[in-house]
Parts: sequence; structure tokens; C-alpha cells
Amino acid sequence: MNKFFLIYIIIIYLPLCVFSQNSDTTNSKNKTLEEIYREARASEGEIIVPPQINPDYYKKISAYFSENKIDILILEFKKYRDLAKKNSGSFVSGNLILGAPSDPYFSPSENAKRASFLGSSIEKYIAEIKDTATFSKIILKLLGNKIIYSEMQYVFYTFEMIDVVGSGRFTYPGKGIEIKKNLVLLLLEKSMELYPQKNFILLRSDAEKYKGKHFLEFLKILHKTIRT
Repeated sequence: MNKFFLIYIIIIYLPLCVFSQNSDTTNSKNKTLEEIYREARASEGEIIVPPQINPDYYKKISAYFSENKIDILILEFKKYRDLAKKNSGSFVSGNLILGAPSDPYFSPSENAKRASFLGSSIEKYIAEIKDTATFSKIILKLLGNKIIYSEMQYVFYTFEMIDVVGSGRFTYPGKGIEIKKNLVLLLLEKSMELYPQKNFILLRSDAEKYKGKHFLEFLKILHKTIRT
């Protein structure tokens, strides 16, 4: 009886297994490269784009994004912005097989990438402040350390990630965008948002005057305005 049962299993189920395997193979062959790519990426989970600056420096500087260390961030930005002026990067020839641009493309130096990261991150940090207590601490911190540097001019770089089948993932810089901002205007705009009941008319009309050497004077008036 066991012998006949085993023969029955072989006759009935073996063709089904072969058919199933053939069906999977056929489905795989019918898939487009785009479908295969999407499935492969989905199995990897969310794609996380790493920062394009030195990882050790990124880890160190990320801890400074707080109201107690905003002055360090601004000084770090000035340092790397000045260094980037001396060495902004160079043009390099890319490997087309690895997804690089066809023409020699500009690759920013580490100093230029740090200036880009710090400048954009400081602007974003100020824009995302939601409470008056944090904002007031920032103004006091800048006043206490006599930060006189208000210019936020730098070249902002974006990076494009290219996946090359069989080779891996490569990152290439996009065209740099020149950014011209100033802490006077960034802080004034945030003040008007957080303190809608206060009068900033004089500060707004004299904003240009406070840029540069008169930044400390601006901070003193701003602090007095938000306190009264």
C-alpha cells in the first residue's frame, strides 16, 4: 500500500513542481529591466543618501545643531567658506560606464562641500525654530560670543545617485548654485514669525545697514525688541 501511495505522489505532484519552476522562469524572462531593478531596490528597503562630506566631520558637526552651539556652526561655516575660496575643487573626467557625466564635470573640494553643507544647514536650522525660548537663546549666544559675521554666501551643491547594474551605487555632484543670504534677514524673518505682536519696522528699514560690521548692533536691538 505504501508503495502504491508513493507512486501516486510522484505521478501527480512531480509535473506540478516542474510546471511551477518553468512558470517562475518564464515570468522572470518576461520582466523588463525596470521591473527587475524596482524589485531589487524594494528588497533593499529605503535608500538612504549619505552626506557627501567626510563622515567623521559630519558626525562631529551634527552634535552642534543646538541653541547652545550655533556660534560654533557659524564660525565653522566662515572657516570653510574662506578655505573653499582658495580651493573650490577641480574638473575631472568621469567613467561613462559607471554613470558619470559625458563631459569633464566639476568635483567640489572637501572644503567647498563642508561650506555648502554648513551654510544650507544653518539656514534650515533657523527656519525650523518653532518657539521663542530657543530663538531667544540663540540671540543671546551670538551676542555673548560677539559673532560679527553675518554673510551667508556660498555655493550649494546637490548630488545625484546613480545605480549601475553589477557595479554598485555611485554619487556625482550636480551644478553648483550660488547662494547669497545674510543672518540679519534670516533672523529678522524668524523674529517676525515668532513675535507677530512686536514692531520690527525700524529693523526692517535699516536691515541693509546692519549687515557686516554692524551685525552686533543689530543683535542688541533685536534682543531688546523681543524682550520688551
